[in-house]
Amino acid sequence: IGFHAEHKDASKNDAAIEPLLEGRIAWRKALGGQPEIGPFLGADNWRRASEVWVEPDLDDPDLAFELASRVVDYLAATEPLLDR
Repeated sequence: IGFHAEHKDASKNDAAIEPLLEGRIAWRKALGGQPEIGPFLGADNWRRASEVWVEPDLDDPDLAFELASRVVDYLAATEPLLDR
């Protein structure tokens, strides 16, 4: 869950993630320590500022709401930095 830059060109992904690197103090206040910045898992040319939920309980009726809420948290915390 988080921000993913998925251009074919790694330099474009680096440029896309740069505002989040520069503003990480601001968005970490909102998102906490879970998000990691770096290569996307399984695609070295992509970049991410995201967290991985390992083996969530897919039978949990609240899971979809928790996921959606976390996506909104990411949007609120990162969008102002990306609009610069």
